Amino acid sequence: MNKKLLITLPIATMMVAIGHAQIVTVEFDDHTGTNGNSTFLVNYNGSFKTVTATPFNVAVEGTPFVAYCVELDQGSAPPNTDYSAFRQSIRTFLPMPTGDRLAYIYNHHHNAGLTLDQQIAVQVAIWEARYDSTFNLDAGIFRTESLNSTIKSAAQAILTNAAAATIGPFDQGMYYQSQTFQDLMGPVPEPASLVALGLGAAALLRRRKNRK
Repeated sequence: MNKKLLITLPIATMMVAIGHAQIVTVEFDDHTGTNGNSTFLVNYNGSFKTVTATPFNVAVEGTPFVAYCVELDQGSAPPNTDYSAFRQSIRTFLPMPTGDRLAYIYNHHHNAGLTLDQQIAVQVAIWEARYDSTFNLDAGIFRTESLNSTIKSAAQAILTNAAAATIGPFDQGMYYQSQTFQDLMGPVPEPASLVALGLGAAALLRRRKNRK
């Protein structure tokens, strides 16, 4: 194997690891916190529903991160629960441009320094971008009914920014699909983890080729 191939293999295998679904264990902790604004009423798919919109502290393969809910049909996991989920690129799991929009919102509007109210705004924007193409919190499949007006304005600003942004494969995110609990989204794993996953996939492909 030449040096050029050795250099490019990790890059190629990272993309293999991002694109292919894997079964992983989600170590679910709990909400990042709650306050007087975090629980409110929404209209989802024609029915009223009470939601808690702060994201969650989770860990996967020993790496902790903040995960946001991506669907409202199931309930969140109980605190301190480990469960299995399918992990896949959100751009692969959801049709474009929905997956790209969600990845953009996560990558450009979530960070470790957000207040709880700011996290709520990001979560609301993610729900709206997941279910509606209008990006209007007062219309469509997902509508807020009793959300704090300041947070609602912040969420709408995030949506306006995402609607105007140039989106594409440079914004990546991971989708965690569960058969029991709410689906979540989070960041792409660290490059070292992706390279390890990709190298494992490459080794498996080599073994299969050698058997032929």
